[in-house]
Amino acid sequence: MSAYPTPAEKLAEMLARFAEEYPTDADDTETVELQLASGGRYGAPPPAVALQAGQLTWLAQLVERELATTRNAHCDGNGACAHCEATGSARPTGPVTHVAAWFPGDLLTDDPELCGWELLTVDSWEAGGSAQTLVYPGDTPDPDATAEQLLPLLTERFEFHGPIRLTRATYTIEGVGRNEPGYEWTPGPWTYPVYEVTTLVPRHTSAQAPVDQSGAA
Repeated sequence: MSAYPTPAEKLAEMLARFAEEYPTDADDTETVELQLASGGRYGAPPPAVALQAGQLTWLAQLVERELATTRNAHCDGNGACAHCEATGSARPTGPVTHVAAWFPGDLLTDDPELCGWELLTVDSWEAGGSAQTLVYPGDTPDPDATAEQLLPLLTERFEFHGPIRLTRATYTIEGVGRNEPGYEWTPGPWTYPVYEVTTLVPRHTSAQAPVDQSGAA
């Protein structure tokens, strides 16, 4: 019997290091155990690895990018590395193409049922334009939703041209109404969560707007 780790044990060991050294969620976050059913020495499976939700998303994106890199390496591919977005940098950024923002319906419309997450292009966000509803009333929208909770909603409903990353921030509403004589004005401020949506595409490829796949207007 070999004294060296089997491939399955080596994979479990690397996943355990990944889980320990790079947490993505709070320490008390519920984890999911990843267990390789076999492949260990002496007939036993390798130890299970407890992974946080963000780490699972991270690993899924890692495999997705490796698949894209492999496709790009074909003779008819573009030769671009999907991990670094063809930049050669270990810190790919990509353009911030969209914003996922919490809409305070209770404040702006006096209707708490209209609270929810919305998706806007950066241009629409800066211009105060129209948005696409991300979480509908009745879906129990949560202003404290994490990036890991919103990411599946974004990727399931909208077809982004490349993997995406969400970065949490906040925005402030200074007041409601019109701060001029003769108009109603309710001073704030009120602060709400917002996520910058970074579309991870090669720099030489133009980022395109996502396609709404729900069929809703």
